[in-house]
Amino acid sequence: MSLRVGNWQSVRTKVAAQDPHLARLLDALSLDDEYRFYTACYPYGLSILKNSVFYLPGEDYSVISVHDMPEPIRSDLNYNINANGAGIIIRNKMEQFVMVEDRIVPFSVYGPGSLLGLTTVLDDLTKQQRFNDYGLWEITSGARSVFMLPKISDMLSFNKLKKIYQLEAKKPEHYTEHWSVFSEIARKRNCDWTFEVVFFSRKLIEKLKDPACDELKSYFLEYNRQFFGFWRNLFSWQVTFSRIECLRNLKQSAHLLDTAKHLFAVAAGIFPAFQPATDNSFMPRTLIQEIYLNEYGLKDYIPVIMQPSLSRPGEILYSSLGMPISVEYSPKSALSSSNINDLSELMGLLKRYVKELLSRDLDIARTNLYRIVQNNKFDFYHVNSEDRKDIQTVEALIARDPRFIQDARHGNEAFPVHSRFFKGCIALFNEKSIDKTL
Repeated sequence: MSLRVGNWQSVRTKVAAQDPHLARLLDALSLDDEYRFYTACYPYGLSILKNSVFYLPGEDYSVISVHDMPEPIRSDLNYNINANGAGIIIRNKMEQFVMVEDRIVPFSVYGPGSLLGLTTVLDDLTKQQRFNDYGLWEITSGARSVFMLPKISDMLSFNKLKKIYQLEAKKPEHYTEHWSVFSEIARKRNCDWTFEVVFFSRKLIEKLKDPACDELKSYFLEYNRQFFGFWRNLFSWQVTFSRIECLRNLKQSAHLLDTAKHLFAVAAGIFPAFQPATDNSFMPRTLIQEIYLNEYGLKDYIPVIMQPSLSRPGEILYSSLGMPISVEYSPKSALSSSNINDLSELMGLLKRYVKELLSRDLDIARTNLYRIVQNNKFDFYHVNSEDRKDIQTVEALIARDPRFIQDARHGNEAFPVHSRFFKGCIALFNEKSIDKTL
């Protein structure tokens, strides 16, 4: 079954494996069988939250709105208005994102041990005012922002896949359209990849009002609060960058200013950027690669798949001017320059920001923004780097990061050097962990 109900003891081992402290707090409450826990297993690529509706897994790769579930499931899990139920992730990962017209803005990614759905619960519990009670967020099982670097829009090859799997998805022309094909293939292959989460029922949520639950409530509040350090300090973040723009009379386009500030937020671990997929935690990567190699006919290229990730010490993340993901986004004008000129201008802009942020003029040496700038490095790559100073070749990028060629099988496959992603690529290297409270 895709959705199973049980008592605390039926899920305790799984929960304890991911969060031993949470398990001990729940043990202390001596929960009887009236406190139900729901184990939900979502196949790849299904909606968990969309248009303010919380979805639960049904049979045969389907989801069912919580409003349409039978009792007592509906009453047990329909307590978070316009949001998903609270719970803990047990296996694999999910992505939270926002659709902004034709763009996908990755907001965050969550893996095993992450607690979900607490914000609305705690806002209601502490009577906090909310400002975004409309269908802003979307959540999918697995990653939504996944794409393959080699071109996969050849009509003849795609038609072979379409015939084999009776696909309804259209031929993908842009990276944002790859997911539709990947998720449909996974469904048609009846792939066994699942995202597993244990949801808490209404009775446990209501028990948080009981003084006997103060320790559990405090744990939830502390856990939830750590994700909002950046947002609590957003005003000072914005003022700092505005001061630099005014003091140094920065004349770059709004598009590049938005991009640069978003890259600093990525460096801070607030928003995801991209990295080569190295496992199956975000999607049935191995299956999709094998299908594109053997059935699509992508045998001449390494089937590199990119996926979203938050910044972690010692790892490299990538962003691209060819795939804008900034929250604030001013479109390029019709007369705007080429990507390589934009990349060169962005490089200069980032260096000016860094110089000012590390100077004494702004008096931010005691802040985490200062440490973010100290501990992160930006590098720049382009397919046609030519003789541009400080813009490196894609070959240099591959040599630096072996994850890009890990899926080469015979040694004679070509790396997709001319991928659109590399026509203006920025690498962010995080040398040290940063406290997100800023």
